[in-house]
Amino acid sequence: MTTQLSQDTAQLAMVRRGTASRIRLAFGLLVLLTILFGALNLFVLLRIQPRPFTLDLESTHYALSTPGAVLTFVWDGPEGDGALPATERPRIQIAGQPLAPGRPGVTAGALGVPVQSSVQVAVVIPAHVAPGRHAGRFILQLPGVEPAFWPTAPLVVDFTDNPWTVWSSLRIWLVVVAILAIAIYALCQLLFPAPSGAVFVSRSLSSVTPHGSGSTRRGVGLKMKPLAAVFSWRRSQLQLEDILDEGGVTLLQCPGGILWFTAAQAAPVLMIKTNQDTPLYSRDLSREDPDPKCMATVTTDEQMLADREYLFMDPLAKSWVSFNWVAKGTEG
Repeated sequence: MTTQLSQDTAQLAMVRRGTASRIRLAFGLLVLLTILFGALNLFVLLRIQPRPFTLDLESTHYALSTPGAVLTFVWDGPEGDGALPATERPRIQIAGQPLAPGRPGVTAGALGVPVQSSVQVAVVIPAHVAPGRHAGRFILQLPGVEPAFWPTAPLVVDFTDNPWTVWSSLRIWLVVVAILAIAIYALCQLLFPAPSGAVFVSRSLSSVTPHGSGSTRRGVGLKMKPLAAVFSWRRSQLQLEDILDEGGVTLLQCPGGILWFTAAQAAPVLMIKTNQDTPLYSRDLSREDPDPKCMATVTTDEQMLADREYLFMDPLAKSWVSFNWVAKGTEG
């Protein structure tokens, strides 16, 4: 019964590992899509500067081919408290020539550009333009015609210094990403419990047994890695090499693998890497001398039960190293 439960737990660990891999791929896809949306939004912003347009001048009562017609521009709104200075307004260019608007709401004083046909109009946004709506009107001053009858054409420019207004595509996507990130984080909290318990690492110094008088024993408390707080699909896994190194076993060749936790306070599953030069053995906890003939070789995933230890031969020091997992509260 215990063996069957251990096998089921190992199988569950494999399923969870596959789920973590798919979540990692989904996270990477979200990052790439975020970069893409940012690049697309930046491309739109680079093209958001108003483009020149053609202003067609037509009259059924006046021949525009006759010299004397002058095109001027006046911003709407009277001067007074709250009025925007002219230097903070967008700039108007007619056929490449700057157009000097008159005072806001006052036609007199505007310096125009002589025109006789259709003209190219460009709206230039200076660095310190005031945010808000800038509305005005073109006025075609015709000689011999009363000012009340001069043709006009409106112009409205909306300018904002709020980045979230112009980064609309990226803003919407970031909201979607935030919702998906919260969902992924909640799923990871449910599927991937934090490590618990400790691993005791024993290494022989002068004898063949890792538990004799000439051996060292060090406990390594198991806890979640700092990066797992961000990449939450990594909550349940710990590298065997890191645990052995923290336990004082600094080897050039040692078994590689992952400790994977499937439930809170439960024994982890040891996922050993295949095709390793250093074989890993397992046996019931014992103080007898290790004998490879009497121990099982670990070749597949298995649960690290509290009464089970794992051993391998240090290829450099020619001494045995063993490690075993203990539950929280029984580390002593």
